[in-house]
Amino acid sequence: NGVDVYLTRNTEGCPYGNNPNDKSSCLSGRVNFAKKVNANAYVSIHCDYDGDNDPNVKGAKVIYQNRNYRKDLCLNSYTLASNILTELQTTGLTINNWKLDPNGTGLVTRTSTNSKYPDGSLKDYYAILNQTKTAGIPGVIIEHGYFSNADDRNNHFSTKEQLKALGVADATAIAKHYNLQKKQ
Repeated sequence: NGVDVYLTRNTEGCPYGNNPNDKSSCLSGRVNFAKKVNANAYVSIHCDYDGDNDPNVKGAKVIYQNRNYRKDLCLNSYTLASNILTELQTTGLTINNWKLDPNGTGLVTRTSTNSKYPDGSLKDYYAILNQTKTAGIPGVIIEHGYFSNADDRNNHFSTKEQLKALGVADATAIAKHYNLQKKQ
């Protein structure tokens, strides 16, 4: 009840009149749109691919905003990420033990080595997370699994039903995070 969902992109092209050949410009346009509609969260949805084709790389992870600059957004982002990962596991997805997540939780941040926020602290590595943070919006990047892994591909990405299950898990987690109820 009372929720508006906006897609900031539903094709390969770049929306909002930004340069389709400039990834940074496209991301900025999407974040600016989210800010314009007063978004409560920005959820970037992906399926990953391991370029090394390592058969052991599989499973879901959610990347959330780091603790620098706007700690309030980090806490919201972390809690949302945790809820999403919990729901994704109900679909049978495993947790990805990403090299940048030594604890194997599937909940990760990644910090830039040189770009800084206005307060001088290091930015989030991923543009979508540092731009949403600067815009005052909690953001997460969901990696639902790996196309390069046969198990993930066959059990989670091969049918409309499997893809729908991932979408329902995402939506359920977001609804729980914001204490939302289904329309009656």
